[in-house]
Amino acid sequence: MIIDTNHDTTSHLPSLKAKGVVSIIRYFNRLNPKGEKTIKPPELAAIRDAGMTAGIVYEGKGNQLSAFTGDMGTADGTWAFDYANRLKIPENSAIYFAVDYDFSVNQIRNVIIPYFQEVNDALAGQNDSESPTQKASYRIGVYGSGLVLQMIEDAGLAELFWLSCSSGWTGTKEFLANGDWNLNQHLPPRNGGALGLDHDPNDANPALADYGAFTPV
Repeated sequence: MIIDTNHDTTSHLPSLKAKGVVSIIRYFNRLNPKGEKTIKPPELAAIRDAGMTAGIVYEGKGNQLSAFTGDMGTADGTWAFDYANRLKIPENSAIYFAVDYDFSVNQIRNVIIPYFQEVNDALAGQNDSESPTQKASYRIGVYGSGLVLQMIEDAGLAELFWLSCSSGWTGTKEFLANGDWNLNQHLPPRNGGALGLDHDPNDANPALADYGAFTPV
């Protein structure tokens, strides 16, 4: 079972593992880096010690169009890259960037795509910068509606694609049918369901087994 959650999972890991969880996707958020939503080094180490893999999604104010300016793309991409290196996340792991709203074609074309262009430039620039310390490089993923995923894929701005659980959003059923998705999120169970932790369950595409998860080091 693959889950994503905005809660610290450390104290829940034995129970989660016993109930079949094999991978946990957690959050980056530069707007509140000390909050519970943002994964910290001790939790990542605990996930490793529990024998699970981890995944990363960056989400600031993902349901607000104003959060997707070019400047935000630069800031989010730079912060995500630096924090991933601080956590020693292995090279070629994924960092998904969340677009958590059913934006229109024009909004995606005029705002979301330029944001992802800046995210790409920020991560590429950080990786190419001169530094006495070798920095890991990461693959960019996108989370959102099928329309967002399709337009970002067509623009060549992401390698990995994660469908939101909001199956009624524009283009989602079509993107699910075309098979290009890596992860498909489902609605969260009430009160955490059998896991006793607020989470969203996810399916990995059996035809595309690599969704950017990693074994923490």
